[in-house]
Amino acid sequence: MKPGREQANDRLRLALRMVEQLTQSPVLIGRRVTAVNVSNPKQLAFMLDQDVEIRCGDEGSLSHHLQRLRTVLRRVSRHQLAVRSIDLRFKDPVVSPRL
Repeated sequence: MKPGREQANDRLRLALRMVEQLTQSPVLIGRRVTAVNVSNPKQLAFMLDQDVEIRCGDEGSLSHHLQRLRTVLRRVSRHQLAVRSIDLRFKDPVVSPRL
């Protein structure tokens, strides 16, 4: 890759759009996104604070899933749960505890 050159790689462009949405999301203020996974464009994922995987649907549903994540993170914090992953692709988000 060279700076200033338009990239033709679809996954790279998807990852950059995803990072842009994540950095602009109010729900992630005070948290660090440490990785994004776009290997399957229909099952996007990212890591929060190096240890919590957040699984989302496709790019079109990312904004909606980020809004749902706010509620889930509040509940996790309120109950002081140690979480390994949060899967937002289902009607009821699935929270996997850290063992």
